[in-house]
This record gives sequence, C-alpha cells and structure tokens, in this order.
Amino acid sequence: MTIHYDFDKPCKAYKLAKALNEISGIQAIKKATLLCVEDEHLNIYEFNLRKNKIVSKYGKSAEGDTEDIVVIGKTAYILCAEKRAIYIYNNYQNSMANPRIVKLPLKKKHD
Repeated sequence: MTIHYDFDKPCKAYKLAKALNEISGIQAIKKATLLCVEDEHLNIYEFNLRKNKIVSKYGKSAEGDTEDIVVIGKTAYILCAEKRAIYIYNNYQNSMANPRIVKLPLKKKHD
C-alpha cells in the first residue's frame, strides 16, 4: 500500500491545547476522533478532529513517562517507560483509577 502524503504541505493543521503539548501516543478510534496520551501523565485525551478540541479526558493525572497508547475495544494499554510497565485500563472511559500493571523486563537504557 502506498500513501501519498507530503509532510511539508499538510492538508490540515490543528492547534492543540496546552495539555497536549508533547503527545507520546495517538490512536484513531473513529473517523474523526483520536485518543492521545501526553508525555508526562497517564491521562487519555479524546480529541475530535471536526471540533478541533479535546472533548473528554480520562484519568487522574498520575505521573509517568508515557510512550504510546493502544486501544482494543474498551481497553486501553499505555506504555510507561519510567515505570517500565504497561498500564491496562479496562473500560477506560468509566474507570481509570485502578489499572492492571504488567511490569516489563526493561532497563533504564531502553527509555
């Protein structure tokens, strides 16, 4: 599959809220909706491309050096380099208070 896209001439640019100053991970969940995690907190932001704004925030601002997010169904997986773990939030839209934490055999050099 070939994707024709010119990074020097984007078709659209978005002004993001300060909370998304340093996005570490993005996951498209609907045609015009992205889930984002920013670099320093375990929060998930739902960004609507049509409205050009954050429409929901999930999480309690727990600190952590996040690297990426993957969402499968209603479960969100956030890779946290600082804690060397994957945080698993079942039904992330309703409860992000008590994630299941899977420790990874990584060293600081893997950050």
